[in-house]
Amino acid sequence: MFQEIVQLIQGVGFPIAACVFLFIEFKKLTQILADLTSALQVMNTRLDCIEDTLHIKKKEDEA
Repeated sequence: MFQEIVQLIQGVGFPIAACVFLFIEFKKLTQILADLTSALQVMNTRLDCIEDTLHIKKKEDEA
């Protein structure tokens, strides 16, 4: 892996190699954020069910 990175930098130059690396990391980060968003939506749905079961008023209902 290290040798491949060195060859990439020697072949295309540091700025292009850095852009490729940042693009790959951005794609990973985008997927992680999508997964976290999905998990938060599931948690929110579960909390809504708990509130409904316990008859707890939601903040928007109190206004």
